[in-house]
Amino acid sequence: MVLVVSPENDKKLAYTRMEGNLLGSIVGLVVFFIPFPTLILLCLGLSLTIIIGLFLNLQTSVRTAVAATIIVLFQEQSAHSWEVALKRVGCVLVGCLVGFIITLLFTKIENIGAKKKTGNTPKLQ
Repeated sequence: MVLVVSPENDKKLAYTRMEGNLLGSIVGLVVFFIPFPTLILLCLGLSLTIIIGLFLNLQTSVRTAVAATIIVLFQEQSAHSWEVALKRVGCVLVGCLVGFIITLLFTKIENIGAKKKTGNTPKLQ
């Protein structure tokens, strides 16, 4: 959620960050099933995330995508299971949705406040 919400309540920025989270989560989940050590998986996942992000023209989303890839792939040695990776993908997706809803909510509140301010000010002629 923190990766989606911005102080400016910018819907476009929140959407861009959601794209990055989706990309990173999907790449992280796919790479997770390759039977390599975690360090190699991280390097492979980050490289693929960056390459796919650039290929899909998502340059502004790549930083967020990299963070999501790390969240999905980085696991403790004792908990290396596909269930943990799947739960992390789910958490990233739910966090994105919550962050986007919060952004939309605060944007609406700001718009209502701006309308009240402009509606109550006397017009000079």
